[in-house]
Formats: sequence, structure tokens, C-alpha cells
Amino acid sequence: MVTMRQLQNYKPEPSHRASEEWGVMMSRCSNYMDWVDTVIRRPLQGSWKGRDANAAQDRLGRLGQNFQYAAQQTSLIRTALDGVATALAAEHRKLIEALEEAESRKYTVHDDGTVEYTAEGTDDPHAGGNTGPDPNIHWAQEIQDHITLAVKRATEIDQEYASTLNRLQTGRGLTIDDRMWLDAARDSKAVRKAAGDDLGLDSIPKKGTKPKDVNSWWRGLSHEEQQEYQALYPGQIGALDGIPSDVRDEANRGRLRQSHADAQMKLNQHLQEEPDKWIAIDASVRRPNPEWEEWDEKRKSLQGLSDGTNAIQSNLDKGGEKGLPEGYLLGFDDEGIGRAIVARGNPDTADHTAVYVPGTKTNLPTIGGDLDRSDALWRESSKLSKGESVSTVTWLGYDAPQEITGDAMESEKANEGGPLLNRFIDGTRATHDGDSPSHTTLVGHSYGSVVIGSAARQGDIHADDIVVAGSPGMQVSRASELDVDKGHVWNETGSDDWVPEGGSLTPHAPREWRWWGEYDAVTPDSDLFGANQMETDTSAHGDYWDYKDEGKTDPSESLRNQARVIAGNYSEVSRDD
Repeated sequence: MVTMRQLQNYKPEPSHRASEEWGVMMSRCSNYMDWVDTVIRRPLQGSWKGRDANAAQDRLGRLGQNFQYAAQQTSLIRTALDGVATALAAEHRKLIEALEEAESRKYTVHDDGTVEYTAEGTDDPHAGGNTGPDPNIHWAQEIQDHITLAVKRATEIDQEYASTLNRLQTGRGLTIDDRMWLDAARDSKAVRKAAGDDLGLDSIPKKGTKPKDVNSWWRGLSHEEQQEYQALYPGQIGALDGIPSDVRDEANRGRLRQSHADAQMKLNQHLQEEPDKWIAIDASVRRPNPEWEEWDEKRKSLQGLSDGTNAIQSNLDKGGEKGLPEGYLLGFDDEGIGRAIVARGNPDTADHTAVYVPGTKTNLPTIGGDLDRSDALWRESSKLSKGESVSTVTWLGYDAPQEITGDAMESEKANEGGPLLNRFIDGTRATHDGDSPSHTTLVGHSYGSVVIGSAARQGDIHADDIVVAGSPGMQVSRASELDVDKGHVWNETGSDDWVPEGGSLTPHAPREWRWWGEYDAVTPDSDLFGANQMETDTSAHGDYWDYKDEGKTDPSESLRNQARVIAGNYSEVSRDD
């Protein structure tokens, strides 16, 4: 328990100095994590092969994860120490004000906080003497109440933060496993609870806030405040368009680790609870067990989440492999079918940025293939960019349709996703370094092109080029309605891709009346639409990012043409006129 004299003599400087030292440690751990990855692990990827190389990569990956965990935990310690110092200093000031008031009235304050004074009467002209209530009673009681409340609150603060800091203790030889990552999430929650309203959730811009306003808020914070928000609210900070990419990446990577740990632990437990698959009717007849079918559905969900988080982590770990730059996790959510935004190269510094929007059946468990497509776009556009930097982003920032004959035939998912896409693009502009924004290309596959069209119809897309592949329609009937300059909308249609033709049966393709008495559905491969028709040497709906060889050294013309647009080499695009 905190005594009145302890609170009276309290000095916040030692706690603030300790907080600063832990901040230094946090920065070191974060730098060590990057150093292990960029200086040691990545260079070895391309030059060392075999069993020993794989074992070394595994060890280095775990070492980097250890530094990531240490950076996160030391950040929480720094925040907690700074928080307890600030909170106790506030109660210290309240106590000093009460003591100064008591001194000015010549009251005596004892160590237990009680207030003593010399009794006085009041002049009552009708009573003829010093009678009536003592005026000191009110003031002494009020001062004593202030003292009691300050000491009580200081004790609560001390106990709350002591419990929180005890949670953050550990011993030597700690192995960072799934359980530790889940503990880290609980540790963050405990520090948030202890911090109370000092850095409240309400002070963070709400979802939907204009990215430029989010960016202004972030840049208006001190470095220490930025670190505290990252430590306490990684989910909120990592999801905000307008926050710098490196900050979002750091916040979301911790959430990714925790999500994978949670899914894997639940999956391991679930596998131990498998019921019988069949129910015996008699010696020769059996029927499926509904309990097993329900169990299997949950198994698939947990397995999918584990696979999806693994795919994202593996993609992020590819930095340095075959010249690929670092990956950035700009968004992550494991609710529902899941969402993720992953960049190859930093869009905040890129001269050219491509944002790839995937379509139907895309979800967290299946995102690996879409990440590979973005990597292919980065490789080929970087070859053509004449030394300028490139970033390619997989934007699964919306709930994509999951059924071809179901929600993919409707506009709801696109109409919900369009404004989200606009806000993301605005966010990349708000955080971009330099005097001018990055040359930005949107690449929409299948239903992803519907999302892009809906974004243009509902707002303003701040992009320079739009490329669509296998589009069923874009909710607009002309390329001129897509917010980019004339001649900067590009289309690819594979020879065996039935989706553009099938799109004529959906509301995605606007229908126009013809004088001969028929309606025509207008999709991007229609002459009426007005897009540049690019040569497409791939056939099926998912082949637009393929290579001609297994070594991925000879890109298809479909892929090469997209890369030419991303790099701004329009004159080199091969046309299909």
C-alpha cells in the first residue's frame, strides 16, 4: 500500500528514465530482428542449398522471431513504466495541492492523512459571543478527502501496474512457441487496462477517417506516443489507411503470429477430439455421423486459418529470395473468410505501385496463389522499370464472393469493397515520400475488376492506370467513367476464359438497347467499352500471371503486358486490335 509520505516524496524521473532505457532495448531488438533477416538469412537463401541450409534457415527464422517477440514485450514494459510514472505523478500533484492548502490555513496533516486544526467559533451578533459552527470543519474535511482519494488512487495504480509488470517477467532460455504469442496478446490487454484513459482507444481515428487526416494525426504524435499506440493498439494502428507502411507492418506481424498460434493450438486440441466417422446400424450397415461432419467442418476452418497465416508468413519471409525486396503486411484480419493486404516492396517509397485486387473464391486460406501473382508482377515490372523502384500489393481488403453461382452474381460485395479500395489508395498517397505520388496501377482479376469499377462509380480512384483480366463487367459501360485519363484502361481476355462472356448475365455488365431490338451487355472486352485490348497468350481464367517455363524465367505475354503498364512503358504493350 502506498502511504501519504511515499506519495508526497514521489519522483517520476527514475521511472521515466527506466522507460527510456527499455525503449532503447525495444529499438535494439527490432533492429536485431531486421539485421538477422536482411544481413544473414536473406543472403544465404540464394547461395546455400541442402539439408544444412534448411536447418540454418529454420534456426535463423526462430532467432528473428525471438527478437520480434522481445521487441513487442520490451515495448509493453516501456509503455507500462511510462504509464505508471505519469499516473502516479498526477496523484502526487493532487496530494501536493491539498497539502499546500492545509499549510496555507495552518492545519496540521499527520502521516495517516488526517487533518488537525485549532477550533474557532463565529461572531453571532444576536448571541453576544463566539458561538456557532466552526468554519474549519468544512475545509479540513475537504482537504482530508482529497488526500485520502489521492493516496487510494495511487495505491490502486501501484497495484495494477505491479501486477501488469509481473506478467512481463520471464526467465532465461525461454522458447517462443504458440502459447507465448497468445500470452503476448494477453500482456498487451493487461497494459491497456492499467493505462486506462491515458492513451485511450477513443483518441485513435475511427475507421472511415480520411487517410490524410489519419496521417496528420500520426505525424502530430511524439515518437514516444507513436510507440505506445503501436504497443497498446496494434490491431487498430495496423488497420488504418494513412499510417506509414513500416508501422502497419510491425503492428500486423504480431497479430499474424498470434492468429496463427491461436489457430494451431485450437486445431491440435480439436484433432484429439475426433468422433467416430460412422454410426453402425447393424453388422453390415452404417451411416455417416452428423457429429463427425460438424467436427470436420470446424477442422477445415481451423486448418484453413493455419494454412493462410502460414502462407502470408512464408511470403513475407521471401524477401531477398531471387532479388525480391522486403514484404510489408499492411492489413490483417482473421474474422470470417479473412482479409489481408500484403506488399512486395515499400509503397511509401516506390516510384511505381501496382495494387492487385483478387476475385471470387479468394480468402485467407487460399491467398497464397494471389501473393505469388503479385510477386510475379513485381519481378517482371522491376525488370522494365529502368532502375525505378516498384511495389506490388495484394489487396484482399474486402470480403470476396465465395460462390460463382451465388454472391459472385451480385453487386453487394463489390459495392462494399469499392469505398475500402478508394480509401486504401488514398492512404498510399498520404504516406508516400517525396513531392509527387507513386505512379499507381490497379490490377483487377475477375470479380476484383467489379470492385474497381464500383470504386470509380461511388467515388474517385486516385490511380493512373487500370488493368483488368477476365472481367465479367465493371458496373460502368465506358472506360471513360473509370477516373483515369483516356487511353489508360487496359483489358486482357484469355481464349478459354468464359467469365467475360458469362458476365453478360450479371448486373456487373451494363446492358444497352440496340436499334435492331436487342440488348448488349458491355464488358471491358467489348469495343463499345473503349479499353486498350492487350495481347493475351494465356487461355484459362487463372492463367494471366503464368510463365512459359518451370523456372519462371520466360513470362507469358499476358504477364509481360501487365508489367509494361505498371512500369509506364505504354509504347511497348502489344495490342490485340
